[in-house]
Amino acid sequence: MTDLRTDLDNLNLVIDFAVLDDELDRSPRLWCAAFVGAAAWFTSYPNEAKYVWRGHASAAWALQPRLHRHVARHLGSSSRDRVDQERRRILADAEHNGWNYVQGRRIVGMELLARLQHHGVPTSLLDVTRDPLVAMFFAVAQAKDEAGSNADGALIAIRDPEVTVSETGTEKPRRPFSPSSAWYGVWPAPPIDPRITSQRGEFIVLNESKAHSGSASSHPLNPRNSIGIGIESPRGSYTGGSLDAYFKGYREPKGRGRPPGNPVNIAMLIIPARMKSHLKTFLDASGINDRSVYPDMAGYANSFPPA
Repeated sequence: MTDLRTDLDNLNLVIDFAVLDDELDRSPRLWCAAFVGAAAWFTSYPNEAKYVWRGHASAAWALQPRLHRHVARHLGSSSRDRVDQERRRILADAEHNGWNYVQGRRIVGMELLARLQHHGVPTSLLDVTRDPLVAMFFAVAQAKDEAGSNADGALIAIRDPEVTVSETGTEKPRRPFSPSSAWYGVWPAPPIDPRITSQRGEFIVLNESKAHSGSASSHPLNPRNSIGIGIESPRGSYTGGSLDAYFKGYREPKGRGRPPGNPVNIAMLIIPARMKSHLKTFLDASGINDRSVYPDMAGYANSFPPA
């Protein structure tokens, strides 16, 4: 599986908010405030591209639904047919165990997938949020890189293509996309689970009708592709030399805002490994923590330090 950070960096779509030693010694809060401000600034231009956010504890992780990563890593397959087979098996097992009922109401299709996804079950949905602070919460979790060192985290901005994703049918639901050529859409899930509500959660839904077009090895839905949601032109209409230039208006006092007319389709903001604990404390002070993100017994239990 390729490295998402490397792939995006080769396209000049990664910005590394480096930490100067004297800045860190003086006040980690300065760096945290600048990083949070950058995320807000990135989407602050009115009437422009809209974004959803995702936090990765490791910047190297692929941008793939968990089901695809599960098949690639644990079943040793890069076949889309194997993904379909495993999806059917998981759904049948979930229904057999009664997880398709919420307060006595039977749920099917994407509602069922949304509930399973938010509880860690591998599905073909990719959970995202409209709130960059919530995405940061997930990005500051600890993870190891291939060398065994603490990994840098990543805050990923993904452009909302603003396509319509609807669902018809019950037993075998279909998902029409409008336009039908869209690779993915963003689906605002109904509040069927407290976690979805508290995380301002939405889901990227892949256009499975396109899953068997093109070559299997280069197809965006291949379980081994780093950008696996169908972003065919990561830069969008952005033609700058690098994302650093894109952020120039934020970093320099003379800047007047995000460059109009240049929305990228995807961007990655790096959280250095040594800043994760500081940013986690910063978020906690802003009310973004285990208790708020997971408003259930699991969140309450995780809010205590490990024994």
